[in-house]
Amino acid sequence: MRNESAGHRPGVLPGLLAGAGAALVGALLLGPLQGSSGHRVLELGYFALLLGVTVGAVLGRASGAAARSRRVALLAVPLALLGVLLTQWLASAAYTGSWQEALPFWRQTLLGGNDVTFFAVAAVEAYLVAKRVSQGM
Repeated sequence: MRNESAGHRPGVLPGLLAGAGAALVGALLLGPLQGSSGHRVLELGYFALLLGVTVGAVLGRASGAAARSRRVALLAVPLALLGVLLTQWLASAAYTGSWQEALPFWRQTLLGGNDVTFFAVAAVEAYLVAKRVSQGM
């Protein structure tokens, strides 16, 4: 059963645009929330997982059958990584209260081994969820 309403035609470009939008909106929502929650919450963890799943689900849904292709589902990976990066930068800005201090704070304080793991988790989940969602269509 195909889900093609009057204004929605699944494909690579709509999926890419929807995934980019999900990454941006997710970062704009999660970044300030993460930054205003205090120093202990600045660790990525569930924020990265949530963003990766969201980007993958939106891209897979908007791409439809096109996301069954490994190449299309792979588009979710850089989108999720950019979304997580933007989330951390916005969290740093919210925590420090300054745009100028956000990047140095992020590099010196937040970027570490755990974050690399969570970046990988977000990327893998985005890919897997994009494939799963598109197969359910």
